[in-house]
Amino acid sequence: MADSNDRSAALRRVAAAIAAWTDGRSRAVLLGGSHAAGHAVWRTSGGVRVPLSDLDLYVVVPDRAVQARAQRRMRDHAPALDLGDLASGIEVAFLTPADLAALPARPGTLELERHAVTLAGDPAWAERVPARDGRAVSREERALLIENRAFELLLAYEPLAAEAAGEGARLPAWHAVMKCRLELAAARCLDAGE
Repeated sequence: MADSNDRSAALRRVAAAIAAWTDGRSRAVLLGGSHAAGHAVWRTSGGVRVPLSDLDLYVVVPDRAVQARAQRRMRDHAPALDLGDLASGIEVAFLTPADLAALPARPGTLELERHAVTLAGDPAWAERVPARDGRAVSREERALLIENRAFELLLAYEPLAAEAAGEGARLPAWHAVMKCRLELAAARCLDAGE
């Protein structure tokens, strides 16, 4: 696991981009997923610590107009955004207060309710994430979890099969395979209502 300085530097750059996309009008930025739960995977590349685990961010905005503008700006500007050592993907959801209160029961939102870290704004927003357990996750959501992992495995195949692939390609692919193993275990637990 990386030290907090590595994560903090990466998150500061992402937070600056989010502030620009929302014109500084976000009410809160919540970190979810493995980074919030404390089990994100990091590696050293070129002497720099970088995350292999995705950054899952939930940005609470005041209304649909700010939401639409932020989504458009992110779509238009994220490809050119210089995030330097962030090797992982960044997933950002812009949510109105009503969206936050109505988050569907999914593995990611169950994690968010349990482990959300408030990166900016009022920490009370994290308490508005609906509290649910594994029994609330629908059959469709459980199937989507498996389907998404299948695509990750397909994408990992080529870098792992290619003998000439370097560590920069192979390590993220192995991370995807190991993540899929854990998510399959999670899917079995969800099937059992846990």
